[in-house]
Amino acid sequence: MKVRSTWSLALLVAGLCLVTSCAMTDTGITTNVKSKFMADDLVKASQIEVTTHNGVVTLTGNVDSADAKNKAIELARGTKGVTNVVDMISAREASGNGDAPDPSRSVGKSSPIRGSRSA
Repeated sequence: MKVRSTWSLALLVAGLCLVTSCAMTDTGITTNVKSKFMADDLVKASQIEVTTHNGVVTLTGNVDSADAKNKAIELARGTKGVTNVVDMISAREASGNGDAPDPSRSVGKSSPIRGSRSA
């Protein structure tokens, strides 16, 4: 029974070493950053590409707001093994002047809404 416990402990230690060493590789860092993005409500992971080289994380993409951009950078910087973050994220900001066409320029006839009465 003692031999079995020793083997179990050895396997546990080996597994923990493997997990710890993987987290410090560039691939492990990239995975950890992406995981943090997926868990955050503000940052949309699908909008940001994450690459890592020698512990330097590069974030690239377009996000919906400056808040999302800042949060992504904060999450990346707080990830174990990250030595620097290169910000290449663009934040789309809403302006008061939208590109929607003026309703008076609409072409064609309007369709009545079902259930409404026309006068």
